[in-house]
Amino acid sequence: MSEIILRKTSILKILADPSRYKILELLINSNGKLCVGDIAEQSSNSPSAVSHQLAKLESAGLIKPLRNGQQICYLLENNEQVDLVLKIMKTLSTKNIYSIN
Repeated sequence: MSEIILRKTSILKILADPSRYKILELLINSNGKLCVGDIAEQSSNSPSAVSHQLAKLESAGLIKPLRNGQQICYLLENNEQVDLVLKIMKTLSTKNIYSIN
């Protein structure tokens, strides 16, 4: 399979996981950055589970870490992949997307 196809579908795989999708929603709605503890609390997941998903989002180039003393906070990257993810998530948030006719 072509390397280009694999890179394109990797973004869809990232979004396919409910935990990662929720983390991205939280980061989008925070208008800034969120620390691991905040994400864990708001997503009802353990900090270790959140850290695992954050590592995948970071390796995909969607988020970047910022150290704040002992805490590590995350914010969205500013790149084409994030732009694509934002468009996909906005499309999925429309009411009629889930209707089956």
